[in-house]
Amino acid sequence: MVCNGSTLRSSQWLRDGDVIDLGGASLRVEEEGDATYLRIEAALVEPSAGKPEPEPAEIRITPIRFEPSRFAAPRRRFRLPGLAAVAVGLLLATLAGGAWYVFTAAPVLIEVTPEPDLVELEGGLWTPRIGGRHLLRPGEYSVVAEKAGYRPLEAPLVVSGSGDQAFRYELEPLPGLLSVTVEPDDVEARVRIDGVDRGVAPLDGLELTTGDHAVLVTADGFQPFEGVVSIENPGATASLRAVLVDSRASISFTSESAGLGVVVDGKRLGATPLTAPLSDGAHTIDWVRSGFKPGRTRIEVEAGLAQTIEAPRLVPADGNLVLTSVPDGAAVTVNGEFRGRTPLDLDLSPGETHAVKLSKDGFESVERELRLAAGESETVSIEMTEQTSELVVTSRPPGAEVLVDGESRGTTTADGLTLTLAAAGSYEVEVRKEGYLAQRTSVTPRPGLEQSLEVDLKTAEEEQAIRTPPVIHTAAGQEMRLVPGGRLRMGAPRREPGRRPNEVEREVVLTRPFYIATQEVSNQSFREFDLAHLSGKAGAVTLELDHHPVVRVSWAAAARYCNWLSDKDSLPPAYRLRNGELVPVEPMNTGYRLPTEAEWEWVARYPEPPTARKYPWGASLPIPPLAGNFGDLSASSILPRTLSGYNDKFPATSPVDSFERNPLGIHNLGGNVAEWVTDRYAIDPRSGEGPEQNPFGPADGEQHVIRGSSWTTATVTALRLSYRDAGSDGRPDVGFRIVRYAE
Repeated sequence: MVCNGSTLRSSQWLRDGDVIDLGGASLRVEEEGDATYLRIEAALVEPSAGKPEPEPAEIRITPIRFEPSRFAAPRRRFRLPGLAAVAVGLLLATLAGGAWYVFTAAPVLIEVTPEPDLVELEGGLWTPRIGGRHLLRPGEYSVVAEKAGYRPLEAPLVVSGSGDQAFRYELEPLPGLLSVTVEPDDVEARVRIDGVDRGVAPLDGLELTTGDHAVLVTADGFQPFEGVVSIENPGATASLRAVLVDSRASISFTSESAGLGVVVDGKRLGATPLTAPLSDGAHTIDWVRSGFKPGRTRIEVEAGLAQTIEAPRLVPADGNLVLTSVPDGAAVTVNGEFRGRTPLDLDLSPGETHAVKLSKDGFESVERELRLAAGESETVSIEMTEQTSELVVTSRPPGAEVLVDGESRGTTTADGLTLTLAAAGSYEVEVRKEGYLAQRTSVTPRPGLEQSLEVDLKTAEEEQAIRTPPVIHTAAGQEMRLVPGGRLRMGAPRREPGRRPNEVEREVVLTRPFYIATQEVSNQSFREFDLAHLSGKAGAVTLELDHHPVVRVSWAAAARYCNWLSDKDSLPPAYRLRNGELVPVEPMNTGYRLPTEAEWEWVARYPEPPTARKYPWGASLPIPPLAGNFGDLSASSILPRTLSGYNDKFPATSPVDSFERNPLGIHNLGGNVAEWVTDRYAIDPRSGEGPEQNPFGPADGEQHVIRGSSWTTATVTALRLSYRDAGSDGRPDVGFRIVRYAE
């Protein structure tokens, strides 16, 4: 086979314009755009030049009789293909197969580090390599690589898709092998390599990585051996022989009289006279003999340097006293020196008389004189006599049961109840009577001293009245009135003139009494919190007067003021930050806050059952004279609309204590300024079926509710106490007042 005039001896890529000669035919490669064509050209055989054509031989043709068969079918003649056609077919098949393989295979780069001595790719029928990459069909293969000094590699290779892919492998070096022996070979020596314990020598076949390694060999009685071994190449072998040097010395122990026990570092070696080897370094020697106090000597031993150690003179041992008492815990002094509390183990010098004293609160002291011989042991138990005291308990009213530490001890009379108590420790005394709140107190009796306890019992109502006075004052001087809870129907009936869609009727129960400020927060009070705040003007009329209500305060600023005031009165804050905004704490505490919408409406409408107030002044129109600060004739220069025929003489805000209080003693719940409340705004704030208890409004919402009329109100609709408004920013007609729970 000839390509471009050269005989083909191996595989070759075909390009545009290449020509392959096959006998009497040729193939030409042509590329047109993205398509590649193989064009076949067959050569015609010309007659040989100069040779005459042979004359046709004379042929005699003899006719024969031919009768065609009825059923015979004409025969087709089959001709075997010529050699050129077969070659062309094989070439086309080969080229088609090669093209199919090339177009469906992926160029795969295989790198092995370090360069292996042998690398093979297993799997697949054909894995040709072109330009440093293998052409591989998608599938699973295995990479096999070998190199001297490294572990053989056999790793899976998975080819997916037809894009360029690369696989990288790293050969793992073989470890070096180390053997360790010691001299002398009859000792138990531990071997540590690079700080890791590798066992007891001799050791063989320890695997180590190439490089230097620190070796430490230790054995009792010998100096530590330190060395370094090097593994130069992967798979190399090394050996180390550690010669250990004795670190001990011969030590002789003597005493004035033989038989003195020798204890070295807590281990008994024997009795004097005694010679024993000790390792170099510091040692503690205890000398012991029955009936004597131990002696102690500290020595330094130097390897190979013999020493003789003489025992000190021992003194007779103390007597031993085991002292107990009934009850336990009595303080013990010996010759006036405190020695501890019973039960107690005491060492007393022998042959002397010792004054032993026991004392305990609520018990009479006990003194004893004791004398013990050397080494004598004695156990003494002393029972102590309890002291008592009398407690007289009286109650108002009498007839109350008295319990001491939970145990009933009788009932009080007009003359009281006398109790005899042990004068030890303290007692919890409870006095209780049906219909009254029980009282508890702690009593500590004094020996020989009569004590008295007087208890004034109170009913729950009396106690509540003490804990919740009707009037309190804040740290800023604001007066607050106590408001009991109750049941109310909020909102307005559907047929009430002026009713708005957001005035939905709902039942609410307030179970917790609360205090409410009798006045709105003034400019003067708010400036103590925020000195830079300005209430501004309404037209030409100033809103900055000290005793007028603060306005242009956002809901968030009002909530921050409440937390500030709670801090001044040492109360917990009623608002906390959630996602960057203030929300009421749960459960609500006793800190200062804005009233809930239900609390505001309860105070504004319901102090006069059974008829609830419809307007700030009562249940009907017209507006009485000086009923409150509304949009009146005096404000006609500021407001586009005013109430006909009504004049409260304040064109804008009025003092926070102006106009008459309502029946609960509260100023301006209608008129002057509308007021922020805690609740977020919703057209229908109901949370479910049935009465709601102490509601704080919806959990989410962009605006908060505003309740009450103001100095700008000039319509009957907005004068109603059920009227609801909403907002978030400050306005010249909106202020606030504070409340807090009573308990």
